Amino acid sequence: MANSTVTLFDGASQVGSATADGSGNWSITSSTLSPGAHSITATATDAAGNVSTASSGVSVTLVNEKTRDIETKTGSCRVY
Repeated sequence: MANSTVTLFDGASQVGSATADGSGNWSITSSTLSPGAHSITATATDAAGNVSTASSGVSVTLVNEKTRDIETKTGSCRVY
């Protein structure tokens, strides 16, 4: 959602947040994810403070401790 605050979670733990631009694009870099399996979900909070339900979980496995960027584009996540 454009101009909303997007918050990412690994299970119940918040791992990052960012503000979506006018087109709804956003990017978050998290330094809290360790190597291994993770289930990432997201919520969006609009300017009025309404919080969306959490997205479906995206399963990711980090294999390199030095790269933890997560990007989303059209509903999918990529881990570098």
